[in-house]
Amino acid sequence: MPHDALHCGYAADCHRGRPGRYEKMVKEEKETCLRLKSDNGILKKQFSKLQGEIQEHKNQRNEMLAEQGKLHTHIKAVERDIAGGKKEIEERDETIQDKEKVYPPPHLPPPSLRHLPRPSHHCPQVTLFLPAMPVSFTPNAPLISPPV
Repeated sequence: MPHDALHCGYAADCHRGRPGRYEKMVKEEKETCLRLKSDNGILKKQFSKLQGEIQEHKNQRNEMLAEQGKLHTHIKAVERDIAGGKKEIEERDETIQDKEKVYPPPHLPPPSLRHLPRPSHHCPQVTLFLPAMPVSFTPNAPLISPPV
């Protein structure tokens, strides 16, 4: 017995009121398509957000590279200043050494006498250097006994 178009599974009323198998497949495909469209929209939003972040990070990187260049330039300038300062110190040391050869520094009192009080302007001070112990005194001042 031949089947006509109404009874071959394409119609919704075919096979006792059940939808046809192709209608079911079409419905599933439409649902899949809608789900994929929504997933695609979400992914596009995430992609554009990440693209914005990438561009922002590229801008920050470029700014940091520019700042790094400025800092390297500043470091080089400071290093040149330090080298110039060291050279100037060496030159001054050489000048001092040359002058010390011609004019030796004045003799400082021995460390044992550096702690003694300085004389006042109105009273002259006389220092005696004895072989055993140097003693310093001021005329018209009381004598200080040497430490025991």
